[in-house]
Amino acid sequence: MPSPSRIILCGQSVFLMAIEAGLAALPNMEVKRLNSHLPTILEQIITWQPVLVVIEQNQGCGDLALALVSRNLPVLALTAEHEQALLLTGHAISVTSLAALPQLIKQKQLQ
Repeated sequence: MPSPSRIILCGQSVFLMAIEAGLAALPNMEVKRLNSHLPTILEQIITWQPVLVVIEQNQGCGDLALALVSRNLPVLALTAEHEQALLLTGHAISVTSLAALPQLIKQKQLQ
């Protein structure tokens, strides 16, 4: 039997509670909901080793999302009012010099 997929939900909204109930009902899924403003949230997430962290974009979790992505933890940022989800990953891009940065930006705009 494969180990369960661990998902962390960051926030206390009714929206996330509904997502938690839906995911928890799925087989082979472990779901934990944390208050996104706890001072130890980053350590708690890293310790639990989730396959995905779900946050709400409008809850001021930008620093947390950046810290997670920099540790190669995928983050799914949800926006309930716009019914959108944005998957953030820690894909690294090598920039060898400051002079190369404008070209990198131009390439990313064309994608």
